[in-house]
Amino acid sequence: STRVHLTARAGIGKTRLLRDLATRLRAMRSRVIMVGGSLGMRDVEYALAGELAAGLASLPGRQAIAPESAATLVELNPSLSTWFDRPPRHTLREDLLRARTLAVRELLAAVSFEHPVAVLIDDVHWWDDASTTLIAAAVEGIGDSRVLLVTAGRPESRLSPLLVDTGTTQVELEPL
Repeated sequence: STRVHLTARAGIGKTRLLRDLATRLRAMRSRVIMVGGSLGMRDVEYALAGELAAGLASLPGRQAIAPESAATLVELNPSLSTWFDRPPRHTLREDLLRARTLAVRELLAAVSFEHPVAVLIDDVHWWDDASTTLIAAAVEGIGDSRVLLVTAGRPESRLSPLLVDTGTTQVELEPL
């Protein structure tokens, strides 16, 4: 996997840059999902992780995941019952992070197995803490999968050290 993190102050053009990247990648017939945080999502546990799972589930390859993982994803985001014909799994509170991380990791690996996938995540400064931890751990575990992860946020972003490690290319956008 390849990871890039864009940092810039508000109004510099991070969202537009990600949208333009998504447009170019789609024009080249690439599989792209784009999700973003918002102020309202910051206080909703696993909100962004649920949006990411929904984006990934819309891609071909999703059927390759285990039934238990599908049930965990439906628990994470009930709208995923559109893609997975499973009742939601009822996970114990202390196992939520582990189960959901493994399910998102499996989904990410499944949809990127036959064709590379670009995952573009905007406004990381609005991420909820649970999603930050889940996404960082899921991405860390996919190893050599063909995934391009591009995140964008303000300098004060609460980004997990797992996402901004030595393997992440960091780009700071300055005003013109």
